[in-house]
Amino acid sequence: MQFFPRILDSLTIGGQQQALPTKDTLDEYLDIILPQISSWGEDIREEPFFVGRNWMEVRDTDGFSDVILHIFNEGGEYLKIKNGDIKRGSWQQLNNQNQIVLDMTLYNLGFLDGNYFILMKHGNHLRNVDKKYFVMGNERLVASLTWREVVEHMHTSYKEGSNAVIIIATLILIVIAAFVIFSIF
Repeated sequence: MQFFPRILDSLTIGGQQQALPTKDTLDEYLDIILPQISSWGEDIREEPFFVGRNWMEVRDTDGFSDVILHIFNEGGEYLKIKNGDIKRGSWQQLNNQNQIVLDMTLYNLGFLDGNYFILMKHGNHLRNVDKKYFVMGNERLVASLTWREVVEHMHTSYKEGSNAVIIIATLILIVIAAFVIFSIF
């Protein structure tokens, strides 16, 4: 049932996403991109999209060179691996909503698919000095990318995906129109 809303969203996304404006922070870019791609993501209940995968943390901090992996295992086990050092913790879905508690911190789901897992810390972001978003990418995809390349990849990938949906939807409409026209005659 989400197919038709995605088609409608893609029609507006395809028309709006020409070039990504230059921003200074990852949070500023995500404030632009996430509303455009949110309909393409999965719910937190779709555990196969994030459980048992290696998620590499993406930050825009100057001089950040640590490799931080996050692994969400079945049964609520959470592993944070920073440059090979492992810390254990826990995770759980909250109230069957798009929220997750990660080591006693509440996050709302920002976006989830096979490539990106983006969480938004719950609370007032105008008053909070912490980062608004906790950004993780599939390790195989983001390991060699800078944070700006990650943003550009995300923007480009979903723009191309929305264009493909537009093409498919157009072809379906043409086939339906042809069928209707030929069935009348």
